[in-house]
Amino acid sequence: MNTINIIIDFENGINRVAGIDLITGDYASTKIHFTFDKENGTKVFEMKNPSGTIVYAGEITNNEVVLAGESDASVASIFNEPGEYIYEVSLYDGDTKLTSCMGKLPVKQEQVVIGDEVIEAYLPIFDELMQEISTAITETNNLNIDAEKVDTTTTITITKKDGTSYDVEILDGEKGDKGDKGDAGAIKMLIVASLPQTGADDTIYLVPYDILEVATLPTTGLPKTIYIITSTQKRYIYASGQWAEISSDNRYTEYVYVNNAWEELGEVGIQVDLSNYYTKQETNTLLNGKANTSDIPTTTSQLTNNSGFITNAVNNLANYYTKTEIDNTIGNINSAIDSINGEVI
Repeated sequence: MNTINIIIDFENGINRVAGIDLITGDYASTKIHFTFDKENGTKVFEMKNPSGTIVYAGEITNNEVVLAGESDASVASIFNEPGEYIYEVSLYDGDTKLTSCMGKLPVKQEQVVIGDEVIEAYLPIFDELMQEISTAITETNNLNIDAEKVDTTTTITITKKDGTSYDVEILDGEKGDKGDKGDAGAIKMLIVASLPQTGADDTIYLVPYDILEVATLPTTGLPKTIYIITSTQKRYIYASGQWAEISSDNRYTEYVYVNNAWEELGEVGIQVDLSNYYTKQETNTLLNGKANTSDIPTTTSQLTNNSGFITNAVNNLANYYTKTEIDNTIGNINSAIDSINGEVI
């Protein structure tokens, strides 16, 4: 019996499938084992084949679902046609659906068939072509791509993981008959959270890796997933049977839409120069040395009178004349002046 492991994260609407290569007709009996982020509630699993027909629907018991019994001779295989098997896992509280996660299991065609005849003679040729494609994809993995535009020319610098690089110059398109915007001058690159149902021509779609924060690294990791260690915030990916530390979250899987189907090109790491930008920690450190507006005094009563300025509540006026004393002194001066002048007022 073949086993498929699926991790369901209801909280973030994410599901992850451990690496498995499904081929039509191979699995007459298949068990799916689930790992959930929520333990309480009733969980229901439903799956449709590429034709849109529901091939299984039922409650998940003990975190497992068996798609066909081993002795069930009437079911040759659940995965009996190539394409994407769309599944949905829903969480219920009684009759109320609380949340759900959707995913897909891609199934490949086992053999090339014309009518009832299996063209086995061509299979080695196909295998050789697939190997050449795989080699070409491997050589383009982990590229660093920089672009600079000067006037009407855009220069794209592509650096491989071995340090070698080459430039590609692309001229802007000519002015169109409807206005200033010309025809597209190059293949576009578009970052999306997930692949749409169909894609545009001359466009490479970049799908970011899933990000999973863990206390420690597991023995093995899921494909296309960045693991962040909580205590150190270091980032790792699991590739070629071992863990590798990476410097950033900017990792993507490249896809193009060709012949009404998505094709994976490979993986790319995009480096962004943030040397001229403050990090969150640097920004917080700078802000800690600044006063909040609520801490700035707005009235004189909030200030400390450490220079002896007179206020309307002075406790000791021994060193100050009263108005009466000043008036009497001025009167005495005037009387003395009048006496000197021989005048009596």
